[in-house]
Amino acid sequence: MRIEIVVDLAKLPEVTATPDGLHSICTNLIFNAVDAMPQGGTLTIQAQLKETGVVLVFRDTGVGMSKTTQQRIFEPFFTTKANIGTGLGMATVYNTLAQWGGTIDVESTPGHGATFFITLPKWQKTHAPLPSEERQYAHRKGQVLLIDDDESVARSISLLLQDSHDITIRHSGKEVLAHIAPGEYDAIVIDLGMPDMTGGQLAQHLRRLDPWVGLIMITGWILNEDDPRRAHFDQVLYKPIPDPDRLKAVVTKAISLHDERMRIHQR
Repeated sequence: MRIEIVVDLAKLPEVTATPDGLHSICTNLIFNAVDAMPQGGTLTIQAQLKETGVVLVFRDTGVGMSKTTQQRIFEPFFTTKANIGTGLGMATVYNTLAQWGGTIDVESTPGHGATFFITLPKWQKTHAPLPSEERQYAHRKGQVLLIDDDESVARSISLLLQDSHDITIRHSGKEVLAHIAPGEYDAIVIDLGMPDMTGGQLAQHLRRLDPWVGLIMITGWILNEDDPRRAHFDQVLYKPIPDPDRLKAVVTKAISLHDERMRIHQR
């Protein structure tokens, strides 16, 4: 399979977005385009300045989408084989852009590829910087264990975090318990729904093994605050995986909780 990349980027002003968030959105669209061209093809990426703002265009020559798929592609949890991508999900891409005041649209015909249009407002220097939860906590590089039976999701989260932390991936609770040692990790991210052992059961084992580790649940189910499955976790993240800045902030907080527990224990 051979995919040709054509890039046409105009000189552009600053836009309202976060660097990590925009990087992950673009990566998501690129991976989706590659999935849509199993026999190879051409991906064209363009950036244009228009009155409405900066427009990013991602155009592939892949399998395309039906009208029904186009109407549903931005719905939460809607998936097709062409949308494996980074695991962010097109619904999260849509919501992230909406938070910045941007939009995303798609045009496609079955058998004739798809084109995504992202519009971002120009940055107004009078605006305050976009907030980041990560600033609330001392940031350091941490040892992070990521556990998810879905390899594509695990890979996607790892890609979002690997520049900031050392990431180890496992795909089952049994695999984790066979290898882990107390104090080996600062934070552990656990998928709730796994076949051999639930994330809640695994978290209970890990909390006994290492009382100081920061534990983060990821799940597609909406859980009440008093849901017993949350008992051993410090934080919960909902799928589709949220804005990368939010993900990084949650991991940073988990590492800070680990460090604080260690300081208290050592007093």
